[in-house]
Amino acid sequence: MIFWLVLIVAGQVAGNENPHTPRIMHVGNYSSYAACEKSAAGYTTPVKLPNNPPQITMLCIQANETGRTQAPPG
Repeated sequence: MIFWLVLIVAGQVAGNENPHTPRIMHVGNYSSYAACEKSAAGYTTPVKLPNNPPQITMLCIQANETGRTQAPPG
């Protein structure tokens, strides 16, 4: 079983023309939920700007297809 670690960034982010559309990025693959969760907990949140800071979310999602290693396009 494969778990994807996915990063979701919402809000005002450099290079994101529409701050209402979150950016979703596939970060990595893990063989267990626990390993994925441990990796997600190791990330730190960057320093935020005082007005309209980005919201950072890390998610572990079970892949729904055996052997699939890349998350579907966002």
